[in-house]
Amino acid sequence: MDDLTVIGNQIEALLWFGFAVGFAWKGCTSRSPERRRLSWVLAVAFAAFGVSDLIEASTGAWWRPFWLFLLKAGCVAVFAYAFGAFRNLRKQERTNATAQPLDHARR
Repeated sequence: MDDLTVIGNQIEALLWFGFAVGFAWKGCTSRSPERRRLSWVLAVAFAAFGVSDLIEASTGAWWRPFWLFLLKAGCVAVFAYAFGAFRNLRKQERTNATAQPLDHARR
């Protein structure tokens, strides 16, 4: 296996671990329970993706063994789910923010 490939996967794993730490931090500091939950889900998924890159560095392929492929695919599915959930949450928060001044004015 090429040393550059191994080093590249290790650097990539560090990147994913960095994202995991960032989302864990957001999970600790967010005021919104929904954002906290999604942040923790993403922290775990990015940490798992980092571990998968470390395994890939030793196996030389992202599809071998097959369970490694399934782990990576599962992480990508979680990323896609969280992207949609965050997007819906932002839309809901914007709707609530514009509705609140109107409700407040009626009182």
